[in-house]
Amino acid sequence: MIKGSQWLLLGLLMGLLTGTTVACQGGTGEFFSTNEDNDGVRPEPYIRFTQTVNDVGPMVAPILEEIAQTSSGRLSGLGDDDGSSAVQPLPPVNPLEVNMDMAIATDSELLPLNQVLYEQFIQAGYSGIMDIKAMSTDTALQSFCQRDGVDLLTISRAMTLAERSTCQQQGRDVVEFAIGQDALLLVVNPDETFVKGVGLDTLADILTQTNWADVRSGWPDEPIQRKLIGPDSAAVNLLATTLFEQNLDPILNAPNTDFNNYPEPMLQSLSTTDYGVGIVNASAYERSPSVFRAVPIAGITASQETIERGTYPLGKILYLYADRQQLQVRRHNTNLQDASSQANGNVMVQSPSSRSIASWINFYLTHVNEAIPSVYLLPLDQTQLNAAKLQWLEVMGFNPDLTQKLSSPNAPSR
Repeated sequence: MIKGSQWLLLGLLMGLLTGTTVACQGGTGEFFSTNEDNDGVRPEPYIRFTQTVNDVGPMVAPILEEIAQTSSGRLSGLGDDDGSSAVQPLPPVNPLEVNMDMAIATDSELLPLNQVLYEQFIQAGYSGIMDIKAMSTDTALQSFCQRDGVDLLTISRAMTLAERSTCQQQGRDVVEFAIGQDALLLVVNPDETFVKGVGLDTLADILTQTNWADVRSGWPDEPIQRKLIGPDSAAVNLLATTLFEQNLDPILNAPNTDFNNYPEPMLQSLSTTDYGVGIVNASAYERSPSVFRAVPIAGITASQETIERGTYPLGKILYLYADRQQLQVRRHNTNLQDASSQANGNVMVQSPSSRSIASWINFYLTHVNEAIPSVYLLPLDQTQLNAAKLQWLEVMGFNPDLTQKLSSPNAPSR
């Protein structure tokens, strides 16, 4: 016969097993595009999720208690002996315990990436609402710096020193995280063999002149049919910055120029256009390299290596910005006896809002390289991504000894 105490023990064990099943239930990991308009909340195409709650680890708390030891000095030893090329994990984050609402100001190029990662955060258990506000780069910067109901900023270029200073004057202590890369390619149909390579001046003419013969003698006297992402895209901004001293008008007012908000319809149109030329993201081109031919620019062919080294003229880094003061954990002396929440006589105190923002950035940096190809952008190389993770660890106050723990073979793998 089972005694009362045994029934109690059995009940506790069943409860633990049930909780474990809910937390660790795996999913299909599948995403798909859809043309539903979702009540107009998101532009087409957007990503829907189909899986159940993913495997999730514990919240930062198991390691957080060690943060109080020190936050002075830069962390070292985050990578391999030969230079941080191995994947570096961050402390596990459990989205099931993150429920505060957040708001992100973003430019249009990074809207899809934010949406995909937000969907994954929901899949993993996040129960708050993330308001992702798409706007121009300048407006997004202004909203973030003026604290206009915005917690985070994602833009497709680095903030200038003047913009950082303006944010500082508004009380924002800006911290920067690299999250991805992008590059623009000049592509033509394979039959257009006359375009073999162009310099920056010739590229500017291709984007503005009426006929191919106007660009170079001997080229066909046929209209240049241009296909671009935009017109309010980061692609157009990068072209204007590189070729026209930040003046958008030559591109926007060029004849025979069609703009599309997404690369798929643009590439489809370009594939059937005689004497057509397009400017596309490098990762979008990689999905159909046999359909188009990429033209070297300034004698340099776009590649992961030339983009990472900065030698390709139309490459750039994408960024996420946060307010350091919103992330940092506050340390307080305490007489509490709860050893799990103390370290060296201090207790870690972090507001729910700060914890949510810090957890989201942790999740973002952990999963961004997996998600980014699906939105036609390029991942960071591992050294760049490790540097962004190092920045998160520094802001959160992790010390060098703890960094070694995160780099150990027994650390949680991402």
